Amino acid sequence: MSRSAAAEELFRGHANCAQAVLIPFAADHGVDSATASHIAAGFGGGIARLQGTCGALTGACMALGIVIGAQEPDAAKAKDATAAAFREFQKRFVGLHGATTCRDLLNVDLNTEEGRAAHAQNNLRETICVPCVRDAAQIVDDLLTPTA
Repeated sequence: MSRSAAAEELFRGHANCAQAVLIPFAADHGVDSATASHIAAGFGGGIARLQGTCGALTGACMALGIVIGAQEPDAAKAKDATAAAFREFQKRFVGLHGATTCRDLLNVDLNTEEGRAAHAQNNLRETICVPCVRDAAQIVDDLLTPTA
């Protein structure tokens, strides 16, 4: 199963958006799924459901950090390489989805009854969040896969 398909499956199950993106990358780099899930627990819904940076993006940034950190033992170089990779990630994500914040992606305020009702009525979890999670995992995978 591809990492993007695994992320989608996790998100449709028990995982928040950040967990769903992080977990498929974590195990291959020394972080078990339970630990990855705990690390990303507070990042769903735009960080603690505050609708800031989309959880799929924060999960992607953590995934890039884990993988690049495992490949680059020098901490300063790993930090710089992760930042560069995430900037490219963000450019690609915005190209697909037009925004980086949960609030802008969903265009509803999940902290109000009206926003939560609109989220449910318009099936935004399926139509907006699932594609964001799937695409975030795919972009990370693309960035980490060397081209021939």
